[in-house]
Amino acid sequence: MNRLIGLFITLMLFASISEASNQMKFRVQCASSQQNLSAELLNKLPEIQMYILPTGIKLFFWEGYCSDLKEAENILRKVKEMGFRGAYIRVFNGDVLLSKLEGDQYIASLRKKDEPTVVSNDKGKQSVKEVPTEKESKKRVTKTKVIVIEDTPDKSPEKIQPELLEENIIVKEEMPTEPTKSGGEAAYVNSTMVPYPPVFRIYLTNVSVDSLIPSVVSQLKHETIYMYKQNGQKYYLVGTYENHHAAFRELQKYKSITSKANVVAEFRDRMISLDLAVDLYDRYYNTPKRY
Repeated sequence: MNRLIGLFITLMLFASISEASNQMKFRVQCASSQQNLSAELLNKLPEIQMYILPTGIKLFFWEGYCSDLKEAENILRKVKEMGFRGAYIRVFNGDVLLSKLEGDQYIASLRKKDEPTVVSNDKGKQSVKEVPTEKESKKRVTKTKVIVIEDTPDKSPEKIQPELLEENIIVKEEMPTEPTKSGGEAAYVNSTMVPYPPVFRIYLTNVSVDSLIPSVVSQLKHETIYMYKQNGQKYYLVGTYENHHAAFRELQKYKSITSKANVVAEFRDRMISLDLAVDLYDRYYNTPKRY
């Protein structure tokens, strides 16, 4: 009788372990609400789903669950190629999200099981690695993996601008353009009304639109950066100064980081010359003209 009870308990234990193993699922976390992702970005990506922690922090996952780690790793590569460089795999036990530490430990244990074992060959005094045969490998290919493999370059998802993933960078659609000579700056000069003063900023650098965030911008994590696009280039500006004196006082600080740093001015959605900006500033505040 005792032997039957012991056998029953053993069977129940194995069943519970097997069930727990079947409950383990994977999801790819792209980002969290702490990264201040824009609603516009999330609306463009219907594949992103939200999970709210008890603390109120929102986690953004790519699509649904995966029962296979290899499948999750394929999705992770795809998500990183889109621009979510900080994405990683999270583990769920049923509907319960494990901590990152617990999840990483579980993933590491699975990867360890998949490592080829080394078999000692006493006759030849050599070590032979047991690797899966081609037939075995084919069995592991899931439907999702086949879809990823067959994806054509034309249908690949659009890459996410890296600036959208940075909290301190404000992305502008277009760079304010220089006014044309015919009635451009002259129109501002001849106009008696100046509705508001120009804004002074400090230009840092510019790179091609498909480039990553330049190092000079990455150094300024605690400052608000403005990124504009124009003619296939991304322009990075910093600061919002109410007058050129304040901008020039700060200029040297940025000159020590990049020799390209320079004071620029923005007025009515256009970049204007510094001389005109100073003139408009003086007229707005009724400052006597400088001679």
